[in-house]
Amino acid sequence: MSTTTDKLALFKYDPSTDGAQTFNIKQALNDNWDKLDDAVKQILITLANKAPGGFGLGAIWNQAPENDANQIPGTGWFVAHQNTPTGGWWIIQDIFDGSVHYQFAFAKRSNSGVLGGTIVQRNKQEQNDWGPWEWVNPPMNLNTEYRTAERYMGRSVYKKLVALGEAPSTKGTKEIFPFGEDYSVGTYNVFSVDAHLSNYANDGGWTITTPHFSINGELVTDIRFSGVRIDFYSSGMTGYYGFALLKYTKEAD
Repeated sequence: MSTTTDKLALFKYDPSTDGAQTFNIKQALNDNWDKLDDAVKQILITLANKAPGGFGLGAIWNQAPENDANQIPGTGWFVAHQNTPTGGWWIIQDIFDGSVHYQFAFAKRSNSGVLGGTIVQRNKQEQNDWGPWEWVNPPMNLNTEYRTAERYMGRSVYKKLVALGEAPSTKGTKEIFPFGEDYSVGTYNVFSVDAHLSNYANDGGWTITTPHFSINGELVTDIRFSGVRIDFYSSGMTGYYGFALLKYTKEAD
């Protein structure tokens, strides 16, 4: 007597009782194939629906509503160019727990305006506006301020690579005001300065860290931050250019 399988009810002949019957192609083959095909379709649909539709999970990212990162509805992967770190196209990962949105922005090749692999983050507390974008690995272009994800004494850390220009050609000190000559002490709290010289005006090439001493121990060049300005001292280093990487907090934050 013929039987069926437990899960899909596929038709099965019983060799001990059905051996003399004419083989029924539709019942024993075609109907079974159709049931198998339907079952596979349902499995594929179930797998596809494991990620909520429209949230870019389990597949390629989706377009943010109106291409606006501020309008991303919830957890998932999106692309946007409005309210992104640079205004260009970025890949946005949104994590939402019902009250707080966390967003991580990944540079989308050249479309974002920065090197691919650059990461920026921000968050939005319930009922509040989005916080500012904070750079995880800023590209550190010259004379550009970056608010970073780093913290110092509980405050956001800013970074700025300042081009100081060419070293004095004769013994003397050059004054540079990285925050403007009307800068008020305490507005910016600089806690770290890394300085070096290069033989290229846009950095690169040979590098000398400061302070730099001659072979007999005499000071040749030095770069110091005084609280208001950068003092760039040289005993005469024509053809070399100074750079200072400032890390600071802001009193207003």
